[in-house]
Amino acid sequence: MKMIRVEIMEIAVTQMGFAMVLQSNAAEKIVPIFIGPLETFSISSILENRRSERPLTHDLMETILKNLGQSVEKVEIHDFKDGVFIARLYIKSNDGSRIYDVRPSDGVAMAIRFRAPIFMSEEVYKQTSLDASLLTRSEDDGLESELHQDILEELNYETEGLRSQGETSEKESRLNILRRKLDEEVALENYEEAARLRDEISLLLGREF
Repeated sequence: MKMIRVEIMEIAVTQMGFAMVLQSNAAEKIVPIFIGPLETFSISSILENRRSERPLTHDLMETILKNLGQSVEKVEIHDFKDGVFIARLYIKSNDGSRIYDVRPSDGVAMAIRFRAPIFMSEEVYKQTSLDASLLTRSEDDGLESELHQDILEELNYETEGLRSQGETSEKESRLNILRRKLDEEVALENYEEAARLRDEISLLLGREF
């Protein structure tokens, strides 16, 4: 399997959500990978050279690896199945390398913290690349406000779905409480707690963001 090196060209805000835009230097087309808002913040914070006051999940993983004398060697996006990109992360230690299955967003978030290269299968690149003109970017300057808005829009959409399906008022009430808490934590930039609340909401709704 031939792998080609790709770079993060930008984090785009599209009508379909946040997209991590990858491109090979040898290609004109781009590959957008749509990711969650919290993963978007984790990646963009490093690209923009601004760390959160409190460590994010990927910051914690970086610290743990460094304390163990390990590092990220590279990340490979090697497959594309049923509309989902599949990646693997290579962790380097004194006794060799270990390979772990990861989501592309997590793999890239870790790779950029260690300044490790990002690779993509040439076949996957050809299969998923498109013209840059097809990807529109928001002109809004505030990524954090976009992140906040994106989360709330997702939850509003799901709440309407519960109403239309006639779900119990108890479940909807619990969802509203979690939504308010999530709103507060994002406003306070407590993204670690926001991630935990998002996962709890995800379980309640029976889906993943």
